Amino acid sequence: MLNCRIKYAVTLISMLLIYRNSIAINFKGIKFEQTLNWEQIKAKAKAEKKYIFIDCYTTWCGPCKMMNNNIFGLEKVGTFFNENFINVQVQFDRTNIDNQQIKNWYADVEKFKKMANIEAYPTFLFFNPDGELVHLITGAFNEGQEFINKASESLMPEFQYFTLYKRFKKGERGPLLANKLVPVALKANDRKTAIILGDDYVLSLNDPFTKDNLMIIYQIIKDVNSKAFKFFLNNSNKINQVLNDREFSQGVIRNQIYNEVVHPFANKAFINNRKVDWDSITQKVAYICPELSDEIILKEKLNYYKDAAMNPIEASKYFIEYLNRYGERMNQFEMNNYIWYFFENIQDENYLKTMLTWSKKNLTSGDGKYYPVYDTYANLLYRTGEIKEALLWEKKALKLVTELKQEEDIKIYKETLDKMNNGIPTWPTN
Repeated sequence: MLNCRIKYAVTLISMLLIYRNSIAINFKGIKFEQTLNWEQIKAKAKAEKKYIFIDCYTTWCGPCKMMNNNIFGLEKVGTFFNENFINVQVQFDRTNIDNQQIKNWYADVEKFKKMANIEAYPTFLFFNPDGELVHLITGAFNEGQEFINKASESLMPEFQYFTLYKRFKKGERGPLLANKLVPVALKANDRKTAIILGDDYVLSLNDPFTKDNLMIIYQIIKDVNSKAFKFFLNNSNKINQVLNDREFSQGVIRNQIYNEVVHPFANKAFINNRKVDWDSITQKVAYICPELSDEIILKEKLNYYKDAAMNPIEASKYFIEYLNRYGERMNQFEMNNYIWYFFENIQDENYLKTMLTWSKKNLTSGDGKYYPVYDTYANLLYRTGEIKEALLWEKKALKLVTELKQEEDIKIYKETLDKMNNGIPTWPTN
C-alpha cells in the first residue's frame, strides 16, 4: 500500500512538472529573466550579443499592469523581444511584501532612476550588449505593433535618445542632430534639451506642416523671439487647417505673449508698488502681434484687478468687456471659475443677473459632464431670488457628482442644498 502511494505521488509530481514546463514552452509572449541579477543580465547579453530590455514598473501603476496583461503576452511582441533582447522586469517602488529577488534590485533601481531621470511609469529602458544605456520609452501602448515599432528604434543609433544626447553634450549642434534628437528628447520628457535645439529643429524640416511636426514645434517654443514662436505667428491659418482647429495657433500665441511678456510686466509693477503702465505694455504687445494685442491686454487687466490688486469691482468691468468681445474664446472651465469669483465677490444684483445669463450660456458649451457649471448656475439663481429653479439645478449638480463618485463635492453640494432649503446664504456674507 505504501509503495502504491509513493508511486502515485511521484506520478502526480511528474505530471505537474510536465504541465508547468508545457505552459512555459507554449508561452508565446516576452520571456522575462526571473532569477538573474543585473551583473548576470549584462553578462548574458554580452555573451549572446543581444540588447537588454528593462520594464520599469511599480505596484500601483495601472498602465504598467495593462502592458503586462495585454501587450507583453502577445506572440508577435514576444517574437520581437525574445529575438533581440535579454528581458527583465524590475519593480521600481518598495512595499512591505517585497521578496528577496525584488530587494536584490533595490540598489540598481536607484542607479537607474538617477541615470535615466525616471519620473513616470511605465518606463522602458534599453541597453546595448555592452551594458550601456542607449534609449528609453515612457508610457503605455494599446497596440502590440506600435510597441514593437517604438522599441525597434532602440536598436538603431540614429534614433537612440542617450546616444544622440551624448553628441549634444559634447557640443554638437545643427539641424541634422536637432532633427533626430528633438523628437526623442520630448518623448523622454527632456523638454529642456529640445528647446535648446528648437531653432535648429525648425530649420531642419522639409515639410513642417504635418500634425506630428507641428505638435513638436509647439512644444519647443522657448520665447517670442524663437523660430518656433515666429513660425506659429507667420503661419497661424495654415497650422489651424492642418490641425483642424480654427483657434489653435491663436491660443498658442496668446498664451506665450501673456505668460512671457504681459503678466510679468504687470506683476512687477504691483510688487514694486507702482501703477501699471498699460500704454507701454500695449505698445510692446502690438509690436509682437497687433491682431491679438487688445485681447491679451484686456485679459491681463481682468486678472490683475482680480488677483493682484484684489479689486473685484474694477475686475468686473473688464470681465464684462472681455465677455462681450471675446467670450466665445473662453472655455467652459475658465468661464465658470470667473463667474464663481464674481458670484462670491460682487453685491450688485444687476451684475449678478448678467453673470446668470452668461452662466446659462456656459451650461451648454461643454459635454454636460462638467458638474461645477450646474452648481454655479444654481447658486446664481438662488442669490437672485429664483429659489425653485435653484433647487432644481443644484439637485442636477448633486446627481451628476454622485454618478461620478466625487465624494468631497457630494458633501459640499448636499450642504448647499440644505442652505437653499433653509434660506441660508451660499455666498460669503462678511
